[in-house]
Amino acid sequence: MRIAHVALHFAEYAFALSLELARDHDVLLVLEKQNFRDELGDEYLADLPERLSVRFIEHAPSPRAVLNNARELVRLVEDFRPDVLHAQEVMRDAFFLAMLRLRRHPFVLTVHDPKPHTGTDFRAHHLQRHGIYVRLHRRRCDWAIVHGSQLVKDLVKDTPRLRGRVSPVAHGVLGALPADTQRAAQEMGTLLFFGRLEAYKGLEDFVAAVETIDTSQNVTAIIAGRGPALDPVRERVMRNPRFEVINHYLSRREVINVFDRAQVIVQPYRDATQSGVSLMAIGRARAVVATDVGSLSEVVRHGDNGLLVPPERPDLLARTLAEVLVQDRTPKFEDGARRLSATTFNWTRIADQHVEVYGRAVRAWAEGRVRRSTHSGGAKSGSR
Repeated sequence: MRIAHVALHFAEYAFALSLELARDHDVLLVLEKQNFRDELGDEYLADLPERLSVRFIEHAPSPRAVLNNARELVRLVEDFRPDVLHAQEVMRDAFFLAMLRLRRHPFVLTVHDPKPHTGTDFRAHHLQRHGIYVRLHRRRCDWAIVHGSQLVKDLVKDTPRLRGRVSPVAHGVLGALPADTQRAAQEMGTLLFFGRLEAYKGLEDFVAAVETIDTSQNVTAIIAGRGPALDPVRERVMRNPRFEVINHYLSRREVINVFDRAQVIVQPYRDATQSGVSLMAIGRARAVVATDVGSLSEVVRHGDNGLLVPPERPDLLARTLAEVLVQDRTPKFEDGARRLSATTFNWTRIADQHVEVYGRAVRAWAEGRVRRSTHSGGAKSGSR
């Protein structure tokens, strides 16, 4: 099968998937250059499979650059002559314009967030042109992929025409590519809150929980990332020696370093779909304590690779974190993460599931063409 894979965001995810697909199929992977450099780096391009071709476009906001990127996307895909076009859902002007032309191929769309998160994502989805792009692409696709069973229901509720055309496929592990050979020493008692600092991630609950843990416990709480949710707690964390704040976009090496340092990854989200943070924790074999929201429980298996607590309960979060650290339950959870990395969230298994979805999309697309052709022929006959 010839697979054109367009991912103008989620570079690591798309790269890992394409590496596995290219073992048995011809794959064109189109990435946004800066996103690739931010999440991975040029060293990851060494020793690519022969059947994988990686191409880049440069993101720029000017109208001329948008039009040029759209033309380049169309050229790359059409020259490749794919059997199926697979895209990671992303809100980009160039991709929207390109899709106006790319109508001759079965189209699979991976929807990472069927419902927008509260905060910035919600405003973008509902108030900007990007929200229109999302709705049009979802209505246009022949098949959709989401990363959890609950998310199938969410997407069908948002886009009813996709009923029966959404497949749940697990999100593969992150932080475990062949080039990810570095390993930092684990620091006992270290908790990590990582990622884009938005309201829905529950940073205030994390801060309150850490403040509540008995002072006799040796705890270091790393907050790594940037975003508006830091502002309400900035003064508290800056004056508390338990907290270490890394308030910038982290490079690939920095990301792996902070995950390796941590004893527990903490995700006190107030709402969620799936989370790459959980998959990075699995890829780096780290325990997770998370809230039971969205489809997080499909990744954070309670008692296996971590523990789940109710959302917006910093008191229970603090108690759970203290118990995990005092009882040193993390070795068991780390073993659970390794098992999940080798089975449920293994990219080879996930690539095989994608190929099955591509087959369904090709059949759905062909059936749609037959229906349109029949309808068109009937209309012409009736007009005679």
